[in-house]
Parts: sequence; structure tokens; C-alpha cells
Amino acid sequence: MSWEQACTRCGAVWPIGDVAAMWCPRCNGRLAAPQRTVPEHTQARPARPAPAPPLDPVLRRPVTHRWTAASPEPARPPAPTPSKVVASTPTPRMDAHPTWTLYAQPQREEPREPRLRVWGSYAASFLTVAVGLYAAAGLAELFRYGLLVYNRSRLVPAPLVYASDFVVAVTALAALICAVMAAVSAACWLVDFRREWFASLEKRETRTIREQLAGCLVPVVTLWYPGTLLSEMLTDQRARALFGERSGPVLLRVRIWWGLWVATWVCQGLSLVWRISADTIQAQANGVEFAAFTHFLAAACAVMTLVVMREMVALRTSGRARSRKRWVIAASP
Repeated sequence: MSWEQACTRCGAVWPIGDVAAMWCPRCNGRLAAPQRTVPEHTQARPARPAPAPPLDPVLRRPVTHRWTAASPEPARPPAPTPSKVVASTPTPRMDAHPTWTLYAQPQREEPREPRLRVWGSYAASFLTVAVGLYAAAGLAELFRYGLLVYNRSRLVPAPLVYASDFVVAVTALAALICAVMAAVSAACWLVDFRREWFASLEKRETRTIREQLAGCLVPVVTLWYPGTLLSEMLTDQRARALFGERSGPVLLRVRIWWGLWVATWVCQGLSLVWRISADTIQAQANGVEFAAFTHFLAAACAVMTLVVMREMVALRTSGRARSRKRWVIAASP
């Protein structure tokens, strides 16, 4: 008795040697499990295996199907197309690509602050820098005056004189530029502060923004216009009724600042004229001394400007309605 394997594709039966095979040598099909052969006297002679189907020239596999042409189906009337349903809401669209975020809800863009408030927020910084620059310019002028006094009896080295002139010129120019920037920023602060001041008093601002800025920055008009704006805020009837006696000291400081402001402008003009018209050495030395005094006066005016700004803000804050909540110290358990 021997063993044989039948092909599952073409049906050919192959005898097994020492080792069982897996693929059919004829059609490359899968061979079934080995089976024992029955003797010839007990079974009929098996039929001749059918010929293997032809191989595909590309795939190298038996062709098990064939494409045939079929007659087309009879034409059917087109089905009625349903009318387009108009959406009740518009199609959602996005203006930008979605991005990842750690917030559960999208953040809302904060409203932008007015330009006057943004520019006015730098007033305190510019004034502080101006105080330092004017103080440095005054000290440089005093050092130059000391060199002039020392030069009456002794010679001064040329490099020291050049260094003194350079320091005086640089500090004076830097102080002038910073003073202009501080004046513009302080004017913006005053315009924005007046608007909030009268809004808290439930009144409307009667002066336009251009009028106030021009009055604070034009060289001659600025001598009285800023003081007038500050005095109007403190002498208003509603302001007096709201703040009472607290507005008196603030008004006094405003008037002191007003006097320093006018004196600074007058001294700056006199110092410029003095230096141009001085024709003697003594007049030039006196001009250096007066320039030092002018710089220190400008520094004092800048300091007084900071004081008035803080006093006005503190006065407006004190007039607001306070919260009824009261914080107390809790006893330990």
C-alpha cells in the first residue's frame, strides 16, 4: 500500500515519495492531505485527469474565468430628482485654521485701550528720566563753573575742558529731548484723565481733544492752559461737593506747580538769551551759573508734576463708592 496526494484545483493525483509535497507540479495548486491508495483489484481504475487550464501569460496562473460581452439592460426613465432642501442655518465656516489650546473655551480678545491712555501711561517714566537728566545737566554746569573759577589762577588741561563741554552738551540735549517727550505724554495723560474725571462726576467734557493738546504743547499758550485745565477740575461744584476739603491741598499743589512751570519757561528763555548776548568772560561765567540754576529748576518742576499727577489720581480714587464688604481677622480653630 502506497500514499498519494490529490490536487485541489485540477484533481490530479500524485504519488508520494519520501516526503509529502505541498504544490501541484501541473497547475501549482494546493495538494490535499496524503491518503492511502486502494489495491487495483478492490477499486476501479481512476479516470484520466482532466487537462490543466491554460496559464495566464502575465500572472503565470491558470485562467479560471473568461470575460464575455453581455447585452445592455433596457433604458429606464430617469427618476425624478428631489428638490434641494434649503438649510435653515448657513453652512459653518472658519476664518482661520483651528489650533490647539489649553483653554476649554476660546479666549475673547480684550478691547484695545485708547491711544491717549497708552501714550499717557509713559508720562511718569519720561518725567522720572527727565529729573535725572536735568539734575545731571545742572551738575555738569556747576563743574564747568568750577573750572572757570579754577582757571582764574591756574591753567586747566585742555582734555578736561573738552570733556566738560562734551558732558554739558550731551546732558543738556538729552534732557531737552526727554522733556519734550514727557510734555507730550503728560498732555495725553491730562486729556484722558479729564475725560474720566468728568465722567465720574456725570458731566460732559466741554473742550475738544485737539484744543487741549494744542493748549498744552504750543510754547506760549502752554504757560497758562495746563494750569487752567487742572484748576477747572478741582473748582467744579460737583467736585467740591464730592471731595469737600480734600480738594484744597491738591489745588494748592497745582498752583505751586503752575508757578514752577511758568518760572521754568521764563528761565529757559533768559538762559538762552544770556548765552547769546554775553560778550565778556564774567558774563559768560554768570550765564553758566544761571544755566545750572535753570536745569535744577526744571528738575524740580518735573518732580512737582509727578506729585500733582499722583495727588489727582489719589483724590479721584478716594471719591469712588467703596465696597460694602469688610474683611476681618478669622479666629484660629
